[in-house]
Amino acid sequence: MIPLPLINMSINLFFVLCGLISFSSNSNSIIYYKNCFSIIIILYFITDSIKEILLYKRLEYIPHHILGAFLFYNGYKSVNDIKNLKVFAITVSFIEFTSALLNLKIYLKNKKLINFKIDCILFLIYSLIRIILFPYIIYYYSSDTSFRSCFILILFMSIDWMYVWYKNLLKY
Repeated sequence: MIPLPLINMSINLFFVLCGLISFSSNSNSIIYYKNCFSIIIILYFITDSIKEILLYKRLEYIPHHILGAFLFYNGYKSVNDIKNLKVFAITVSFIEFTSALLNLKIYLKNKKLINFKIDCILFLIYSLIRIILFPYIIYYYSSDTSFRSCFILILFMSIDWMYVWYKNLLKY
């Protein structure tokens, strides 16, 4: 059976690809990609939330999933501005890349293959993207207020997750 972190990492990388395809698409096709990818990602957030609640009893991911589903629903329903769609697409790619790093960390930890150096490298990359690049993109390039608001809430969750990760690094 394939370990859950590898399945989650595959899904994260698929979402990175969705964002990159949308970001690099032309003005005529970006709306089509936005609609297709939004539906797929909303369905993922719903099914993964159910899985997290019923199978794993982990509620800490649910607020993130609710925000994500709302963000994609809002994008699906209202956002057709090409600049905002491209900012959204590249932001999703970066965020999902960091989620893939987190799943890689969990996989390595479960296989007892992680050490302090690898954990620090993953933490550094995650932190730089989530705390520096992510807010920079949102602040300077996104003009959609609802996107900004949701992304700021995700930023706060990221800071909390980083704090927990940092505390675990101190235990080495």
